[in-house]
Amino acid sequence: MVLFGAGHIAAKTAHILAEKKLHSIVDDASNLWGTVQLNLEILSPDSILAIKNVFVIVCTTSFAEVSKQLWIWFKAWRRFLCEPYFE
Repeated sequence: MVLFGAGHIAAKTAHILAEKKLHSIVDDASNLWGTVQLNLEILSPDSILAIKNVFVIVCTTSFAEVSKQLWIWFKAWRRFLCEPYFE
């Protein structure tokens, strides 16, 4: 699983998924690429295209834009979901 969006929503989602294996975090902010958050490397969004059988969880308030970006790449809604966890 890959979290799309570095920040507090990703942190809360990772906490919920504590028992699950997370691959990385991707974010559109190029200044974050190569840094680490939640013990996961932050990569460019196009890096998910190289991950076999990837499942993406959208963890950002910009979910409409990210969903469109993922739809263009995957052409199928079944490979990602938007995490609605807000507090």
